Amino acid sequence: MIRFRQVAQWWSWLPAFRGVAEHESIQDASAILGVSPSALSRTVRLLEDGLGRQLFLRAGNSMTLTPFGRDLLAATRDSMRIVDDCVQRAEAEDQRSRVISALATTPVASALLAVVAAENARGSMLAIGSLDESDVAGALLRGDTDLVLVGVAPEDASLLVEPLGSVAIGVYAAQTHALAIKTGSLQMADLAGLEFVARADDGWPSSETRTVAVSTTSLEAVLLLCRSGLLCTLPDVFAARLGSGLVRLCEAGPAPSLFAVRRRPLPGHDTRPLDAIVAWLRASLASG
Repeated sequence: MIRFRQVAQWWSWLPAFRGVAEHESIQDASAILGVSPSALSRTVRLLEDGLGRQLFLRAGNSMTLTPFGRDLLAATRDSMRIVDDCVQRAEAEDQRSRVISALATTPVASALLAVVAAENARGSMLAIGSLDESDVAGALLRGDTDLVLVGVAPEDASLLVEPLGSVAIGVYAAQTHALAIKTGSLQMADLAGLEFVARADDGWPSSETRTVAVSTTSLEAVLLLCRSGLLCTLPDVFAARLGSGLVRLCEAGPAPSLFAVRRRPLPGHDTRPLDAIVAWLRASLASG
């Protein structure tokens, strides 16, 4: 019972500690948690006093974790994750739809996630979005997302990195385009001078030049403008499902690799929902 009482004493202070540890700032954590900076600072001090150990190295407004602080952050994350798993299992038994968050760091990865969302893969409710590649580990370890699709595999022992395959990218045109009848016999050189709709980092080879008539951040706009007469580049897996009315003219260039990244599962953690999505993504790329 002595250990139980000790942990019970610290337990209510751990969420505040986690918030400060993840943001390395009392002020930033205060804004996120909706708690006053003074109350947050007092909670952290109480936890340090209760543990008899320093959790942070303080320098002005910056707070850097001590080695013990890093260990406690990892344990706190795992503990809160186990509680969340318990709630998720109960909701699944009640037949409530589980929400899975999946983010992408590249437009190609975003296109693939759009296909997943459109086909409602595995019956889960999927919340998709984008993420800066520099924050992949942070977003996963904080619990901001469940899965991230990246073009470059991160090196982090706390993360599980799974190769999905390569994403073939083609140059597409509307079926009514003058070049549509030549599909299969065209080369990149045949497209010189023709107008494209472009999306940032859309898979166009850096060694090739093109005439860009419209630049957009929207995949929907790319599809609309391509069907209206401009050329575009699209991942084949995306175009095959959502590019109705388009014809593939030729290969756009080397197919980039794609990886699924998630936090390493805890013992007893139910990985089936994420396993199903990763398997579906891999099969989709394999089938084109």
